[in-house]
This record gives sequence, structure tokens and C-alpha cells, in this order.
Amino acid sequence: EALRDELKTDGVELSETLTWKDLATEVKVWEVHFTWFKKKSNNEMLAEPIPTIFEPGIKWEKIEMVIWKYGKVILDKMLDPNFDHVGEDTFFVQDNPDDPSTKRELTTEEMMQRLVTGDVSGIEKERVYKNYFKNPKKPYYFFGYEQWGKVYLDETSRIEQNIRNQENLDDQLKRIIDQLKQRVKHIWSKESGLKAEDVQKLDMDNPNLDALIEGDITKAHGIVTPERPDAAQYKSVQDTRDRMYATSHATAVRGAIQSDVATTNQIAREADFTTTDDLVEDTINAACEWMAGWQMQFIKLRYTENHLKQLIGKGGHTTFIRLRRDMISDGMEVTIKSSSTDKLKAQNNALQMAKLGAPFVNPIDFYQDMGLNDPEGRAERGILFSVAPELYLQKYVLKKDTEAMIGDLNGAPTPTPTATPEAQPSATPLPQNPQPGNTQNVPATPPVMPTATPQVNPV
Repeated sequence: EALRDELKTDGVELSETLTWKDLATEVKVWEVHFTWFKKKSNNEMLAEPIPTIFEPGIKWEKIEMVIWKYGKVILDKMLDPNFDHVGEDTFFVQDNPDDPSTKRELTTEEMMQRLVTGDVSGIEKERVYKNYFKNPKKPYYFFGYEQWGKVYLDETSRIEQNIRNQENLDDQLKRIIDQLKQRVKHIWSKESGLKAEDVQKLDMDNPNLDALIEGDITKAHGIVTPERPDAAQYKSVQDTRDRMYATSHATAVRGAIQSDVATTNQIAREADFTTTDDLVEDTINAACEWMAGWQMQFIKLRYTENHLKQLIGKGGHTTFIRLRRDMISDGMEVTIKSSSTDKLKAQNNALQMAKLGAPFVNPIDFYQDMGLNDPEGRAERGILFSVAPELYLQKYVLKKDTEAMIGDLNGAPTPTPTATPEAQPSATPLPQNPQPGNTQNVPATPPVMPTATPQVNPV
């Protein structure tokens, strides 16, 4: 009751009967992946002996483990579950005794057939570990670029390197703005007839204000021009901006044309892309390869049954493949490459080859090098348009099928459905009165009598 009253004051309504769910408290359980070195005695065999400088002559075994702990209490511990530490016995046979490359794994059906027939010659049993990785790895990745090998966090960043430049730029712009805000100073002589009170009332920034004085205006009134920003100040601002763009490696990719010469712009872009490619290679590509490697490890470790995966090819066509852990062979490597400079070089080479014409270039290779989608379809439409524009018009503009296009080319009218016509008498009259000596009047086939609805006479 005391707990219920205390919680009620905090806005928490409880039921009349407290349950374990009402009293439940969220706890934080840590999952820790770590490396442990286990001392091995001399009579034990090690898969990978690891020498150490602390105890010469002692062999150690490197073990990857994971524990779950709450505070100082260890809830559970085990070997890395994402790695096959035990393996399984697998039977192999070598079809050609003289060729090691013909060694293959026996299927369950073949093994049962050989056991039934008693032919077990040439069968070898080996311990196979279903792993893509050679050694266990930690299931996390530190994404960074400026790490320098000391800590997992970046030592610096482009923003941190530009902080002082930004402060310098802000100070320069503020000084220029302050100078532009300074107004012209007006000086009046007493010979003008104006008193100090009159000068205070004058608002020289008001364009509707006019003043009438006595005497020569050049002797009665004067101005003092304030200091204005000079060309050196504006150049310093531009140099600071350029230095900031250079520090952030964004010199020529900020949406502004740097030069009227295309070659100069291309060189500047490739200079930035070179740094970008290095950044992508150390971050995005490395992370993608890490992810792909773990996918291969999980496929080989746990895909005991077929798994369907959807893939999209270069032409945009969707296909499905079956994945099973037996499809991942030992020694397979995953390589991911993404480079803006390589794409630019491929496009430039494609444009240069296109100037040479056939046979140095063909439409499909050209579209692929330019990075355009559906290169086969583009090539088909381009060739059809250049060879037969009328077919291109019929197929891709008017959306006609092949039979309709063939009929149009042959001049045949498009058949239209009509009602069944009634029986009409033949336009050619039948031969009349054939003579024995004249067979031309005899019809080749007997005339077809028109059918009529039979009439039923009433009884």
C-alpha cells in the first residue's frame, strides 16, 4: 500500500493486486566479445600454437569467446557462436587417383548406394569446418577514416580542421560589413548660418531632407569619407574560402564552374574525386566488404536449406537464385569497388572510342561504359531507328504488335469483325442448257443449294 501510494503521487496508477510485471525493472545486460589465451600443456595438440614472451616454452591457444554479464555477475559464457569450432565428418572420393582436382564430396544418396553395394574403396573421411573466415572475428565494425591506428574513433575531421578557418572568415567578413556600415561625416561651418541645434536636427540620411545655407557651399559644408574595404580584404576572404574548400576536399564540386576550359574543370574534379575515392575505399568499401564477408560466413555456417534471393541485373531484369552453404567454396573472396575516377575514365574512353566509329565501338559496350541502364534495349531501339524508322514508329511510338506491323507492310487491311452475311446468289450465272458436244457450259462443281429454314405444315 505504501508503494502504491508513493507511485500514485508520481502519476502512476497501479491495480489493486501488484504483479511481478508491475514490479519489473529494466536492466542492462552487457554482451562482451573478447579474446582469451588458454595455456596448453605439452601433451595437448594445438590447432594454432601462439608463442608468448612472458613464459618461454609454454604454448597458448587463442580463443574467441562471448559472455553476458549483469554488473559483476556473469550470466553465461560460450565460444563464439558465429564460428564452427567443432566441424563435422565428411566423406570424399577421388574419381581419378592421379588427379587431385577430381576430389569431391560424396552425397548422401551416393554414400547409401555404396554402403548397399559394399563398394567403399577410395572413400576418405575428413573433418570439415563450415566457415568462410579462417579465424573467428568480432561481430562489430568501427567505421572511421582519420583513425591513425591509435584509437577506434577518428582523431580529427574536416569540420574540426576548418574551425579556425571559419573563425578567421567570420572575423574578416564582420570587419568588412562594419566598414560598409560607416556613414559619411558632414561638417558645417558657422558661416552657413546654422547653429548646433540646427545641425543636430538634420538627418543627412533622409533623402527628402533639403538644406538652405548662406554663402559659398564649398566653404560652408564639407564631408569626411569613412574607410572602405580595399581589394586586399576581399582577396583575403576569397583565399580563406579556397583554403576551407581545399581542407574539406571540395574545391570543384560545389556547383560552380571554376574555368571556361573543360580540361581545367575535369582536372580539378578528378583531384577532388581522388581524395573522395580514398575516403570511400577506407570507409564505405571496407564496411561493405566486412558485411559481405559476414554474409558469406552466415551462409556457409547456417544455410543448411535452400534460400531464395532476389537479384537485379544490369539490364534491370529481376532473377532469383538459390543459396545453400554447399555453394560457398573454400577460397572464395568478396571484392567491392566503387570509384568515381574510374567511372570518369571509362566515360572519357567511351567518348573517345565513339569518335573512331565502328569497329572500335558498339552500342552495347558504349552504353555500359557510360553507366546507362538497359544497354541492350537502348542498342535495339537505336539500331531499329537508324535502319527502319517506320518500324520504330510502329513498335515504340504507336505500340503495335508484330502481326499488325507485318500486315501494314504487306498492304493488307486490318481485318475487322463483321456480322455473318446472309446467303446471296452468285454473281456468275450458272451454265444453262449444256450440250453433249459443248462441255464448257457444264459446271465444274455442282451448284450449292442455299439452305433454308424448313417449314412445318400444320396437320
